[in-house]
Amino acid sequence: MSLYWDLRCVDCGVDAGISNANRMMKEMQGLAAGAADLGRAFKAITKLVDGELLGIRLLIDYGSISLPVEFFLEHGEHRVRPVDECGRFDTPCGITYRCSSCGTDFVCCEREHPGMSHTHHVGNVWHSE
Repeated sequence: MSLYWDLRCVDCGVDAGISNANRMMKEMQGLAAGAADLGRAFKAITKLVDGELLGIRLLIDYGSISLPVEFFLEHGEHRVRPVDECGRFDTPCGITYRCSSCGTDFVCCEREHPGMSHTHHVGNVWHSE
C-alpha cells in the first residue's frame, strides 16, 4: 500500500510540497533533522550560482525526489517534521485526553506541542484542553 510523505513546518503550518516520496518516512525524518543545515547549504549554493535556486533533485537507491529549496530557506530553522498524505506526523504524541467541553475522548496525533494545549475540531467549534 502506498503512503506518500512530505515535510511540514510545525511553526508556520506550511508543507514543503515534496512529491513522489512514497514510503519514504525514514528519508523525510533525515531531511527534517537536517533542515537547518540544508537551509544554510542552499543559501550558500544560491550565492555561488548568483541567482535563484529552484530545486535540487535527491537521488535515492529506489527513486528520486525534488527538494524545494525555498522551503528550506524559509523554514529550515523552524520545527520541521515529516507528515504523511493523511496529515499525520511520523511519531504521534499518543496522549489520550477527554475534552472538558464535549466529553469526547481523543488520542493526540501531534508529534510535539511544547507549551500548547490539545485541541480538536467539532462541527464549526474548536475545543481545547
